[in-house]
Amino acid sequence: MIMVGRRPTPAPRAATTAPSTTAAIRVRRLLFLSALAILLTSLFVLHHQTAALVDGSGGGTKDGSSSSGSSSTMYFDAPRVMMDRLEEEFVGAKRKLDSVLAAAGASAGAASGGAASGGGGGGGESGGESTTTQGGGKATSGSAAVSWPERMLPSLPKRPRAAAVAAGGTAQSTSRHHQQHWQQQRRQQQQEGEPKQEEPMINISALPIWQRPYDFAAHYQGRRDIQDQSHSHLSPQHQNHYNRTMRHGEEHGQHGTATWLDLYNTGGVPQHPYDPTGNRSMNILLLYADDWRYDTLGAAGNTIVSTPALDDLSKQGIRFTHNCVTTSVCWVSRVSMFASLYLSRHNTTKPREFYLNWNQTVYDLMQKEGGYHVGHIGKWGVNHPYKQRPDFEVEEDGWHYDTRGGRLWHVTEKNEADALRFLESRPRDKPFFANVAFFATHAVDGDKRQYLVQNKSRTLYEDDVIPDPPNNDLRSYNALPEFFEATNEGRTRWRWRYETPDKQQHMMKNYYRMASEVDSACDLILKELYLQGELDRTLVIFTTDNGNYHAEHGLADKWYPHQESIRVPLIIRDPRMSADVVGTINEELTLNIDLAPTMLAAAGITAPDHMMGRDMAQLYLGTEQAQTPNVASGRYLPHDDATRWRSEFFYEHPIISHKEYIPSSEALVRKDYKYFYWPDYKVEQLFHLAEDPGEDFDLLDTRRDGGGVGNLTDEQLGVLTDMRRRFAELKKVIQRQQKRNVIV
Repeated sequence: MIMVGRRPTPAPRAATTAPSTTAAIRVRRLLFLSALAILLTSLFVLHHQTAALVDGSGGGTKDGSSSSGSSSTMYFDAPRVMMDRLEEEFVGAKRKLDSVLAAAGASAGAASGGAASGGGGGGGESGGESTTTQGGGKATSGSAAVSWPERMLPSLPKRPRAAAVAAGGTAQSTSRHHQQHWQQQRRQQQQEGEPKQEEPMINISALPIWQRPYDFAAHYQGRRDIQDQSHSHLSPQHQNHYNRTMRHGEEHGQHGTATWLDLYNTGGVPQHPYDPTGNRSMNILLLYADDWRYDTLGAAGNTIVSTPALDDLSKQGIRFTHNCVTTSVCWVSRVSMFASLYLSRHNTTKPREFYLNWNQTVYDLMQKEGGYHVGHIGKWGVNHPYKQRPDFEVEEDGWHYDTRGGRLWHVTEKNEADALRFLESRPRDKPFFANVAFFATHAVDGDKRQYLVQNKSRTLYEDDVIPDPPNNDLRSYNALPEFFEATNEGRTRWRWRYETPDKQQHMMKNYYRMASEVDSACDLILKELYLQGELDRTLVIFTTDNGNYHAEHGLADKWYPHQESIRVPLIIRDPRMSADVVGTINEELTLNIDLAPTMLAAAGITAPDHMMGRDMAQLYLGTEQAQTPNVASGRYLPHDDATRWRSEFFYEHPIISHKEYIPSSEALVRKDYKYFYWPDYKVEQLFHLAEDPGEDFDLLDTRRDGGGVGNLTDEQLGVLTDMRRRFAELKKVIQRQQKRNVIV
């Protein structure tokens, strides 16, 4: 008979465990859970702690000084230090937990041993191990039974520790393997009753340059004196220019009046010319900002933001007005940049993913094939394989203010200082490639203040009024597809930043202040290049990873295919440029995937066949060397015309979290028209950019008067038909790879 609706009551189990043994088990469990809670809390706090392991140095105070009272504080590469510290704390906590469990096992063993002794013998020892035999079986109590399993230890990358400086200018060993060896030997000696032995000391000069401790406080404060001594032969005019603009706002609380170009025009330092017939390749410097759209430049016609150094770079080079990204989000765009691949090819849909072959990135190719000294300074944005690293690497990401080496830093100031350290420490007998990847002007996600600026910049734009975009209204927001609701992240961040006029003014002024701070950092980096005599044999590129809505369409941030999101600045100063090209603009459609082939070609390295971008130098060198279309790789050209540059490109963006949060989007982009497709909702849009540059009037939107396919003119209908066809064709070529099936 089957009973429905009521579960039969199971028969009570026979008690098989003595009460005292049960109590001991409960004690052990309670101790284990308590210790685990303490451990997890410690790891959480440790994860957010950024103070370096400095012998005798204290934390930074509010004004940026060290509370230790020492005359100088030593800087350490914080990510490596904290990773090592995390592992050490984890292992130490494991050891403490084992001790707690061993003690619990001892008491539990004594209790269970006492209970078992009346039924056949047993015993308990202070060492925490006891056995009870019951019915021929064996039960074990103590640390041997409940010790922490090794599989629960974190699988952390093997990164060298930064050295701690001791008195006399020497440092303790930085090898974690070496340190663990000495820790193990010390424990063994202590168990055997031998005296404690100190770790050996090594000379700092024996360490790789990126592992050495660095005194940024002394470096930063004394840099003027160092430069005066190093370049005392320069003209007084040169010294005056340099001193006035060493740090913007140093004397006037705002940008100085002279830039790197003023310094360059003095001719005080002879420059090494680039010789294309020589054995020395040109240096390559990539200045790579974040969340910075195409018109956040004085050179682009922005009358509010102050970017004199970058404006001068455009005067000395060429500015591309229609440069775009193939996916407008940080981590995807960055991988696409250094791999010259679309998202669908490198498959990095989340920051923690990385399926690419590192050997086929611009970093590794420069290092291995070009013999370059390679550096990365600042934001990676993606968890690349750390066992394969550049010669110089300092990663800073996700913060605006934090403590490093006992000093309070702003992230842009830190990026600048690390770039200067790279330039000073690089070997002089080989060319260098450096990506200075600024975190600014990215907001601090989760912080309601969003943009935290340096103190010296707070008076910038104080009396300016930032214009409100004409399409920052409810009408424009309602013109978006109907699935854009209040939960859409673009709308949520609009409420954070631009919901009221006062909030919009405050946020935009701080955004522009951060842009000016990046400009100032670029200025000092270019001055350092000039002072080293390297400016005339260095390819300098300024660009960014994606654009940014400044309340247009009632949105904030990026992701979607509108112009504000996908168009980014691009300025190139190339030693090979002829005089008639310098100071010009170019209106061709260039992409972030073109950067790697352009830099590789400048280094004399042939781009791998799988790379999907093209060498942009042919647009300003007048070489007229057409690249053959390669449909298999996606290096496509319209109409199979190999003599033309691209006149359109495919855009893609993945869904993030869920479609109500950030829906996936795709587009076919041309200069005159743009076709949108929203795959999650199967919605398409068409905009006539020549007549509607703000993309406010969707020609296919039946909700507005005159909208819908039935109301298109014959010309518009022909455009729609052609763009649908071309969109499907390019999408098939680009998205042919399956997830995690990487072609390189």
